[in-house]
Amino acid sequence: MVKAVFRVLMLGLAFSLMTATGRAQDLVKEALASFPLDTVRLEYSSPAKLRNLPDYATLRRRYLAPGLRSLEAQLASLGIQESDINEVVLGWAPSGEKLGLEGVAEGRFDPQAMARRAAAAGISSTPVGSKQSFGTLVEQAHKDTPIWGVAIGQAVPDWFKGSMPAQKNLQLDWSTTFKSVESLTYSVQPADQIRLNVQMNCVSDQGAGDLRRVFDGLRLLQKMAWQNQYPNVPNPFDNLVVDASGRAVLLTLITPYSALEANATQ
Repeated sequence: MVKAVFRVLMLGLAFSLMTATGRAQDLVKEALASFPLDTVRLEYSSPAKLRNLPDYATLRRRYLAPGLRSLEAQLASLGIQESDINEVVLGWAPSGEKLGLEGVAEGRFDPQAMARRAAAAGISSTPVGSKQSFGTLVEQAHKDTPIWGVAIGQAVPDWFKGSMPAQKNLQLDWSTTFKSVESLTYSVQPADQIRLNVQMNCVSDQGAGDLRRVFDGLRLLQKMAWQNQYPNVPNPFDNLVVDASGRAVLLTLITPYSALEANATQ
């Protein structure tokens, strides 16, 4: 069993192999050591744990980063299937106007076969860099859940764009909304229902209070927009709880799997 560091680039996929094994924290540390210094978002997930859940497909659609599917497609070109992957850490760093994606995966890999396929595809190895500036934030994340992540700067609105349900009648200037947010941490705990916890750390107590009021208003608007657009369809954000403490804004959402499955078809 080996770990592989994969880098998704404009011109293809670069990778390096390491013959080390370890727990999730070790994989995260390796990711922090290999991702660019200007990384602004990180997400950890454990497909090995999630595959045992009956609603794995629903969780993948809603809470796992879309970049994971891109990474899996790249890994498939090296002979690695989704079922071979135990743990994944994804990282995003600025790349022009967008965020570039990198990933570290651990699982059941054959390094010799991967090297042959990579050579045939013209994929070269990539050196590992130094530890990230937001490592402290990563250390404070909720690592007891199978899905968790952190985001700073431009990655904060980018995460919300992918996590809020799409609605034609509800438009939001994400960058303006989160201008006072310094960092975000989140965790997803799947059980009988799905529990999502989000903490946003703002630049000031006033900024946190303003953001809480925005979310209180957004919650009402989202509820009305959902009822108008999808009548009689469960709203996955019905039970959203918004709170603030000092400079932190806390979001808690407990959602039935049925609501997520209904939303995935919209």
